Amino acid sequence: MTIEALSSPAHSAANWWRKRYVAEDTIATWMCWLHWAAWKNADPAELVLPLADFVGWLETTHELATFRQFADCPPARWARAQAPALRAAKALADAERRCARERDEQAFAASTC
Repeated sequence: MTIEALSSPAHSAANWWRKRYVAEDTIATWMCWLHWAAWKNADPAELVLPLADFVGWLETTHELATFRQFADCPPARWARAQAPALRAAKALADAERRCARERDEQAFAASTC
């Protein structure tokens, strides 16, 4: 192939479509992997939280406008709806764990004096 053929508009368009296909395939594969990981670990948060963050990134990054169809697919809409409750539950569990640790440390300190 000559340099002229590589710099032609047709080659540029084909290259753009090939890159877009690879990017779309990567996104779709990642979404399938998230579904599998959530199923395997019986933890919907493994799907919901990364997917909801990804959708937010797609919606706010102008350069990713061509991939916004992923932000409107049913799993993405479901993830966006579920994410706030899962984040709140995770924050509550973390706070309870920190309080329990603090109580344990205080009890230990009191018993060694």
